[in-house]
Amino acid sequence: MSPGSLQVRGWMPYIICLHVIYLHGQPGAAVQVTGSEGDTLTLPCNYTLYSKDPYEICWGWGSCPFSQCSGSIISTDGSRVIWRRSDRYQLLGDITQGDVSLTITNVTKEDGGIYCCRVEVPGWFNDKKREITVTINPPESVTGDSTTEVTASTQEYFRTRMSMYDLTSTDVKGRNDEETSPAQKAPPTTGEKQTDTQDGHMAAVIAGAIFLILLIILTLTMLYRWKFCKMTEDKADSILSVINLDTLVVAENQAMDNIYT
Repeated sequence: MSPGSLQVRGWMPYIICLHVIYLHGQPGAAVQVTGSEGDTLTLPCNYTLYSKDPYEICWGWGSCPFSQCSGSIISTDGSRVIWRRSDRYQLLGDITQGDVSLTITNVTKEDGGIYCCRVEVPGWFNDKKREITVTINPPESVTGDSTTEVTASTQEYFRTRMSMYDLTSTDVKGRNDEETSPAQKAPPTTGEKQTDTQDGHMAAVIAGAIFLILLIILTLTMLYRWKFCKMTEDKADSILSVINLDTLVVAENQAMDNIYT
């Protein structure tokens, strides 16, 4: 055996290892999914169970990396979803039976791009990967019968609005006519004028009587106060007169005493 053959055989384990690693880094066949804005899309991903326990999986944006998922969207522990970026991302299949297809609701233009589905199989270089390219088209324009239908609905709407406007205008006009009818706007009759005049006279008489009563009460009050003050003054004068008389008597008695002494 030549030295060259021995050298090649010495490198064979390394070559095989690099080949396995290369195959591990390559995802399965690419899948194309196309939809329009506002649609609900399902990105297929399934795997076959080789054990009694289902495998953990993750979905992410972009190509599948060497491990895990980049830009994670949703992940499971094998039997249930344990994390998701938004309620728009759902796994509606039977996760425990290997159906881990991703459903995206109300898709937008930003949802387009590459997605990675990764099934984390225990062991070295055993993970199953699938890349899915999503294309989002603008929403479909309304044409044909739909346009005719929309136009008819619009016309019906405006006809209804105009009918309501006519009814409202008639109603308002009728109310205005009633408010300005001759029966309501007619001038008062002679009897009504006399009644108003009598009511005015009666009010004046009552007001005059009240004023007169108040005047009498005020006059009586003033007379009473004057009389009370007069009586008080007379009484004070009488008391002063008695005091003065007593003083004169005392003075006279003292004078007499002085003369005799």
